[in-house]
Amino acid sequence: MEKKLFEILRSELWGTGLSFSQLSHLEFEELMALAGEQTVTGLVGDCLIKNNIKLEREDALSLFAKLKAIEKRNAHVNENLVSFVNFMERKGVDYIIVKGQVAGALYPNPDARMSGDVDLYFVGDNYEKIKGLVEQRLGKQLSKLSDGKHVEFEVNNVVFELHEKLSRLATRKHQEYWDQMIDNAILEGTDTVTIAGKEIKTLSATYNALYIFVHLFYHMTASGVGLRQLCDMMKSLSPTLPHREGVSKIDKERLEEILKELGYLKAYKAMGAFLVEYLGLPEEEFPFALTEKDRKWVETIKKNILKRGNFGRTGRKVKKLGVLHSMETGYLNMAQTITFYRLAPKEVLLRFTSLGEWFLERFRIKRKRRPSKSPLRGGLSKEP
Repeated sequence: MEKKLFEILRSELWGTGLSFSQLSHLEFEELMALAGEQTVTGLVGDCLIKNNIKLEREDALSLFAKLKAIEKRNAHVNENLVSFVNFMERKGVDYIIVKGQVAGALYPNPDARMSGDVDLYFVGDNYEKIKGLVEQRLGKQLSKLSDGKHVEFEVNNVVFELHEKLSRLATRKHQEYWDQMIDNAILEGTDTVTIAGKEIKTLSATYNALYIFVHLFYHMTASGVGLRQLCDMMKSLSPTLPHREGVSKIDKERLEEILKELGYLKAYKAMGAFLVEYLGLPEEEFPFALTEKDRKWVETIKKNILKRGNFGRTGRKVKKLGVLHSMETGYLNMAQTITFYRLAPKEVLLRFTSLGEWFLERFRIKRKRRPSKSPLRGGLSKEP
């Protein structure tokens, strides 16, 4: 059934045929359970219908209901997204929207991608401006979440995340480089996608491909990700939408330069090898040449995705928030770190432990810049 899932996703994303023409009730239930864990229920269902796969009557009715619910949810999110964009434009707030519905717009059928939150980023004083306007409108103060990079609020059952920082990186050097690079990229120019008839501003192609990966890899090395996130990465590299005037193309040299600076090139290529092997991305459409070293990570990535599911929710034993849930989360973080730290040692190791700098220096992964205090007595000195 896992093989069928990948075959279905390739068919949905690339229009290729399927090797089967029907599913039994048990096969359908197993397939939809797997698709649900990976947050690709809509993509799978859309493909089954387009390919006229024969289902038992109750399964066909169930699938139709699921797809209608996903389509209705997308329409609801889009309506509220456009309403908020119109509000920002009236108030003179400059913005970009990333991931989510913007990523969905790159798919053959945007309504088949399951929606999530609406993520917005602001350059300069636009963040404080919109935050103040929202607080005034809601009549309450918005507090930063635990990641320290954004605040969120809910309107009509749609969650909006206002980002002061687009990503949180492990080292101050990387964070400063990232923040400046993203702001410069936005000031240099943005792209647009059409959502519910509205042109929505987003990152240009190079930085969209970069950001979707950085977000994906952060969560993969913390708790895990589902196939929806990998599909998003692939569509950022090969969108269904044809190239048109005013929409940029990926600058491969610039993308490589940034990935090297952040220590992410190895990780990016490993994910690319997975996209080629299991999701059908033509290898010539991946920005960089893939080697056997890159391909050696493919099975590890596949097994981890299928084991952990969307944001590591599959197989969790503790569902209720509390001490045990936090302990299980810590265990997941450690397991994911051990699995993937070699793809980006500095970013992965330093993110999860205050002793990270010490370990990197101890094992000669990072050159020691200056003497530091013992990590067991008062912590580490900061990088200059």
